[in-house]
Amino acid sequence: MLSSPLADGQWDLTNYHLLDLGKPHHSIRCVCVVGAKHVWCGYRNQIHVLDPQTLKLEVTYTYTAMVHAKVVLIVWWSWDNSGTNGMHM
Repeated sequence: MLSSPLADGQWDLTNYHLLDLGKPHHSIRCVCVVGAKHVWCGYRNQIHVLDPQTLKLEVTYTYTAMVHAKVVLIVWWSWDNSGTNGMHM
Protein backbone atom coordinates (compact mmCIF):
# COMPACT_ATOMS: atom_id res chain seq x y z
CA MET A 1 0.00 0.00 0.00
CA LEU A 2 1.45 3.36 -1.01
CA SER A 3 -0.06 6.71 -0.18
CA SER A 4 0.97 10.29 -0.81
CA PRO A 5 1.84 12.85 1.85
CA LEU A 6 -0.57 15.71 2.41
CA ALA A 7 0.49 19.37 2.54
CA ASP A 8 0.84 19.20 6.34
CA GLY A 9 3.24 16.23 6.10
CA GLN A 10 0.70 13.62 7.25
CA TRP A 11 -0.04 10.55 5.11
CA ASP A 12 -3.37 10.36 3.27
CA LEU A 13 -4.56 6.89 4.26
CA THR A 14 -7.90 7.32 2.48
CA ASN A 15 -6.29 7.66 -0.97
CA TYR A 16 -3.81 4.81 -1.42
CA HIS A 17 -2.56 2.38 -4.07
CA LEU A 18 -2.40 -1.35 -3.40
CA LEU A 19 0.39 -3.14 -5.29
CA ASP A 20 0.49 -6.90 -5.77
CA LEU A 21 4.12 -8.03 -5.55
CA GLY A 22 3.43 -11.73 -5.97
CA LYS A 23 2.16 -14.83 -4.25
CA PRO A 24 1.93 -15.86 -1.58
CA HIS A 25 0.94 -12.46 -0.25
CA HIS A 26 3.12 -11.10 2.55
CA SER A 27 3.62 -7.70 4.10
CA ILE A 28 6.37 -5.39 2.98
CA ARG A 29 8.83 -5.34 5.90
CA CYS A 30 10.69 -2.13 5.08
CA VAL A 31 10.64 0.70 2.57
CA CYS A 32 13.38 3.13 1.56
CA VAL A 33 13.21 6.11 -0.81
CA VAL A 34 16.41 6.05 -2.88
CA GLY A 35 17.55 9.34 -4.37
CA ALA A 36 13.95 10.56 -4.82
CA LYS A 37 13.91 8.34 -7.92
CA HIS A 38 12.98 4.91 -6.61
CA VAL A 39 11.22 3.18 -3.74
CA TRP A 40 12.89 -0.01 -2.53
CA CYS A 41 10.61 -2.48 -0.73
CA GLY A 42 11.80 -5.42 1.37
CA TYR A 43 9.41 -8.26 0.55
CA ARG A 44 10.21 -11.73 1.89
CA ASN A 45 13.74 -12.58 0.64
CA GLN A 46 13.63 -10.00 -2.16
CA ILE A 47 13.96 -6.28 -2.74
CA HIS A 48 11.53 -4.81 -5.24
CA VAL A 49 12.45 -1.48 -6.84
CA LEU A 50 9.45 0.66 -7.78
CA ASP A 51 9.11 3.87 -9.76
CA PRO A 52 7.16 6.16 -7.39
CA GLN A 53 5.64 8.16 -10.25
CA THR A 54 4.25 5.27 -12.31
CA LEU A 55 4.06 2.70 -9.45
CA LYS A 56 5.58 0.15 -11.83
CA LEU A 57 7.96 -2.57 -10.68
CA GLU A 58 11.33 -1.86 -12.30
CA VAL A 59 13.53 -4.66 -10.99
CA THR A 60 13.63 -7.34 -8.31
CA TYR A 61 16.77 -8.39 -6.45
CA THR A 62 16.89 -11.68 -4.58
CA TYR A 63 18.67 -10.96 -1.32
CA THR A 64 19.22 -14.61 -0.42
CA ALA A 65 18.24 -18.00 -1.81
CA MET A 66 16.77 -18.95 1.57
CA VAL A 67 13.06 -18.49 0.88
CA HIS A 68 12.14 -18.18 4.57
CA ALA A 69 14.62 -15.34 5.18
CA LYS A 70 13.29 -11.79 5.24
CA VAL A 71 14.76 -8.44 4.32
CA VAL A 72 14.25 -6.38 7.49
CA LEU A 73 16.30 -3.24 6.82
CA ILE A 74 17.27 -1.21 3.77
CA VAL A 75 19.62 1.76 4.15
CA TRP A 76 20.59 4.30 1.52
CA TRP A 77 23.03 7.18 1.65
CA SER A 78 24.81 9.29 -0.92
CA TRP A 79 27.69 11.69 -0.49
CA ASP A 80 26.83 13.61 -3.65
CA ASN A 81 22.99 13.37 -3.68
CA SER A 82 23.08 11.98 -7.22
CA GLY A 83 21.13 8.88 -6.27
CA THR A 84 23.83 6.62 -7.68
CA ASN A 85 26.31 6.29 -4.81
CA GLY A 86 25.78 4.55 -1.52
CA MET A 87 22.93 2.15 -2.28
CA HIS A 88 23.30 -0.70 0.18
CA MET A 89 21.16 -3.64 1.18
